[in-house]
Amino acid sequence: MNTAPANDVTAALGQLDTQRRDQVKQQVQSTQTPDFIRLIQSSEVLINIDPKVLPYEDMDYEQFVDEMKKRYRLHLDTGEVETIIAKSPGASLHAFASLSDGEKAKLSFSMTERIKFIEGKFPGIGYDDYITIHVMQLHSQNLGAKVHGPTNIADLLIKEAFELAWDATSTPRKWESEEVQREVALKSYGTHTKVDLGRNILGLLAPQLRAFLQSNLSEGMSLGARMMARSALADFQSPSNVAGTLAIDDLILRCSVIDLATGRHESPAIKVRVMSKSEMGTGVCDVISELPFEDHVKLIEGIAKALGEEGAH
Repeated sequence: MNTAPANDVTAALGQLDTQRRDQVKQQVQSTQTPDFIRLIQSSEVLINIDPKVLPYEDMDYEQFVDEMKKRYRLHLDTGEVETIIAKSPGASLHAFASLSDGEKAKLSFSMTERIKFIEGKFPGIGYDDYITIHVMQLHSQNLGAKVHGPTNIADLLIKEAFELAWDATSTPRKWESEEVQREVALKSYGTHTKVDLGRNILGLLAPQLRAFLQSNLSEGMSLGARMMARSALADFQSPSNVAGTLAIDDLILRCSVIDLATGRHESPAIKVRVMSKSEMGTGVCDVISELPFEDHVKLIEGIAKALGEEGAH
């Protein structure tokens, strides 16, 4: 069992923070994760928001970074800035290293338009004592979070981090306030799970294509032999006697979607990946989508059903 962050952090939460966390906790605990999902690798949320409701000009960076570290045990990631400094004539990495974390965060924002935190813990939600935070990022025009758990926790983290940033100014703001909500432009999602679909995912290919490849891999056109490296000992001819099997390793479905009301165009992807040789042909794979967790689950249910129907033929 994971170890929870200090109790005094939870005790320091305001009433609204506590209400939000209780609501998300109830949502997480009431959601039954299907058996075919072995692991939620990550969920992420990205919110585009008008820069005028982000407090970077007035914020006490020292206070903000300190609160992010205390509440979530996050680490300030300055790798991008250090790379820029290392490539800049006359700039000193030693001088940068001597700065406080608040000063580093302020310089990071001025140089890259972002403040990035990594490797933290979100306490007291759902089925475990804490949820791992992979990334929490504050950009000049958006806020993003990636966690080792469902979407609603990443969404909650963004709201809390936004308010901690404003708490580090003389005029705190709440996420739910009308002046903030009217400036939220777009929300994007992503979910990554390891699943067991119960059948070889080669069934995702059309039967006709599968049949063509299987009949021409080691026989027929001998595609397998012709794709192998050719040896000087055989006068650079392809091997004459081979055997082969097919397996899906990495399948990317790219969608092209247009919002007919606004004309906005996006190209989201659905990815099915086998992450190790031991998983090939077993039905165990990673599914990655640009969906919130609940919709991602429905996608996997649909894929599993399609594979089952294909296998029944």
